[in-house]
Parts: sequence; structure tokens; C-alpha cells
Amino acid sequence: MPRPTPTGGFHTFTADQIFFSTTDDKGVIREANQTFVDLAHYSPDELLGAAHNIIRHPSMPRGAFYAMWSTLQAGKPFAAYVRNLAGNGSAYDVFATVTPLPDGGYLSVRTKPLNKDVHDLAHNQIYPTTLAAEHILRENGHKAAEAAEKGAENLLTQLEELNFDSYEQFQNVILPDEILRRENASEGLLSVEPTSPELAKISQAVHSIFRGLDQWMTEQASLEQLSQAIRRCSTRLRANLESAHDVSRSLDTLKSAHPELVGIFAPIGVWLQMSGIVSQYTDKIVATIESLDRSNAETRASVALARLHTTVMISFIGEISDTEHAQATQAIQTTEAAQTTKAAQHAKAALKALCQALIQGISAMEEQNRSHQSQASNAGGAIDSIVSIMEIPQALARDWQDSIKGAQLDPEAQALAESMRSSIEGTDAAIAELQELKDRVARVGANLSTRDLRDSVDTIASWVSEQD
Repeated sequence: MPRPTPTGGFHTFTADQIFFSTTDDKGVIREANQTFVDLAHYSPDELLGAAHNIIRHPSMPRGAFYAMWSTLQAGKPFAAYVRNLAGNGSAYDVFATVTPLPDGGYLSVRTKPLNKDVHDLAHNQIYPTTLAAEHILRENGHKAAEAAEKGAENLLTQLEELNFDSYEQFQNVILPDEILRRENASEGLLSVEPTSPELAKISQAVHSIFRGLDQWMTEQASLEQLSQAIRRCSTRLRANLESAHDVSRSLDTLKSAHPELVGIFAPIGVWLQMSGIVSQYTDKIVATIESLDRSNAETRASVALARLHTTVMISFIGEISDTEHAQATQAIQTTEAAQTTKAAQHAKAALKALCQALIQGISAMEEQNRSHQSQASNAGGAIDSIVSIMEIPQALARDWQDSIKGAQLDPEAQALAESMRSSIEGTDAAIAELQELKDRVARVGANLSTRDLRDSVDTIASWVSEQD
């Protein structure tokens, strides 16, 4: 099929219009929903069996699709801002997610892009820059595949300039953001009025999945707040310890000039020595929290993608419900009945793919939650070490503070004692806060379960299998 020539026209759609399609492992379209058909301006017969790149817009760099295939072939979902070309030559922008399926195929869901700043950055700066670089490579004799690979590297370089270490880190930020914006702009999860008790059960299962994912998303927000609190507390502790090192150097100078002060400041020597050891454990906490943050971002993306897939599910339940209603009333002509039945068959195939994607997403969430708990355990162990190591030195330091109350010290020694007091009290406060945070660390992921989510998906999958 010849590709249309871009007309310069542009069309948009609403947050509740969601594109859905599945392809085989070569990218050939197997299923497409009515939204895709309508807004791509192709007939169902033209889309089904066609390569998905039938809608590729020439303004999209090949590097973006190279990055997509690299991610998918690694078994991970992919998300990006994409400009597509409709059959009538007009363009439309989508936020696209693509998920590998167990059979080697792929499930793609596209929504209206709602983060205007990032969308505009992609289409007005990042993609044009990469496309220009690819054109230069092609003009210099490089093959299309080579230009695509270099284009993907160009994309990553631009993202690194925006403080993203990888494309995966970038998509883990934009995916949850776009899904949340879509949910806020949407009229909400559809309420389908099924025409049979069985479909009512299926509809309830879909809504149950959506509610269950709420708990996971709430937990990820709490985990993010916890990691930020631990990071802030560790930073304060570290600052107090570094301040203690400064005091130690000043103390050495003071004792050299005033030997009579050696006895007065001797008790805090242990505190100063142990504070250096503690720095190693604050480093461990910070490293663990950074790892936890990355894992949390992955989980938020997994949950957001599962919510999107669940949202699409309910629309297919509606299509099947409408078919059952039409067949029950027998109020449609034979041709129309055949078309409606065919639509129901596509809806069931789509539900099967969505169930597969959800199970994969739930498995990823389980693995990520285990990782959270392991990382949280490491952070808790580091906190315990800090508390244990500093328990005796802190007690000695507090006793020292009590012992010099009222002592007549010269101004320089008094200033030094005040600096010590500030460091000791600041360290006390930071350690106390870390102990409180450790109780929250111990509960990370403990209340999360995927049993109900899996049961609900199994209910839907079993029903779909019965319809074959």
C-alpha cells in the first residue's frame, strides 16, 4: 500500500479516545480498535495485516524506533511521544506505549499527549536534531540501519544533557506522568452495563484490578516520600559529622597553643574517632536510597502501564456487551449482525492480549517489590550500624557537655565547645530521626499483594478462553 503524502494538516482527539492494536513479532497488525481505525483514517481491512509502520510520519527519526526495538527485544515495555501519519495525509500526535507479549507479538496503546512541555521538547527540539543528524549520515553514505543506530545514540546524548542517565530512566518519569494526566483529564473508568451476569462478573473483575492498582500507586508515593526523608536525614547527619571533623582540626591547633586544655577536651576524642567510621554507613544509606529510587521509578511505570491496560479493557467489555444486547434483541440486519459479531471477536482477542500484558506487568511489580524490600533491609541495617556505633560515643559526648557547664574557658575554647555542642546535638537529632524512619523502612512493601490482582485477571482470562 503506498504511503500518503503529508498534507500539513493536523488532527487531535480527546483523553478518552485510546488507540489499541496488537502486532506479530514483525510488527504486522493483528488487532485494532475502532478509535485506531477512525483516527488513522484507514479502513479495518487496510489496517489489519499491514505493517504498523504504515502510519509512520517522516518527521520521526529512525533512532526513536531503533530505541524502541532495542527495549522491546530486551523484554521491556517502551513508551515515547510519536507523530503518526493518517491515511488522508494529516498528522496526529500520540503518547505511545508498547508491551512485549508472551507469543512474541506486541501490544500497543496510544493516548493523547498531555504533558505539553515534554511533548513540545520532543517534537520541536530532540527529534528534529536527531533527524538532521541521521540525514547527514545518509548523505555521507551510511546505511539506514547505521543511521538509525547513531540516531538512537544522538537521542540518548540529548537526554543525558537533560540529566537522564538512560532512555529507560526518561520513560519511567514520563509514563506515570502521562497516565496520571490522562486519568485526571478523563471522564473516569467507564461504567459498563453488561447484559448478562457473566459479563457483569467480568466488568467487576476489571474494576477490582483498577482499585487494587490504586493501593500500589499509593505505596509508591509513600516510598518516594520515605526515601526523600532518609536522604535529607542522612545529609544532615553527614553535615554534622563533617562539622565535627572541622572541630577536630581546630581542637588540635588549640591544644598545641594551650596544653592545659588537653584534659578538658580529652573525653570527646572517642566521639570524633567514631564519627569518621559512621560516614561510611551514611554513604551506604545514600547509595541504597539511590537504588531504591530507581526501583521505585520502575514500579511506578509498571503500575501506570497496568492502569492504562485496565482502562482499555473496560472499553472492550462494552463492545462485547453491546454485541450480546444486539443478538438478544435480534433488532439488527444480517450484515450488521455479522459485523457486530466480528467486532466482538476482535474485542475478545484484545482482552486476551491485555490479560497477558497485565500478568507480565504484575510479575514485574512483584519482582520490583521484592527488590524494594531487599534495598530497604540494607538501609535498615546501615541505620542499625550507625545507632550501634554512635551509642557510646554520643553518651560520652553528652556527659562531656554536662561536665563543662559553668567551666571558665577562654573565648577561643568556648567557641570550640559551642561548635562541639552543636555537632553533638545535631547528630543526636539525626540519629533519632533515622531510628523513627527505620520503623517505616521495615514496613516497605509488607502490605502489598498481587493475589487479588492475579485472581481478577485470571477470571477475565478464563472467561475469554471459554468464548473461543
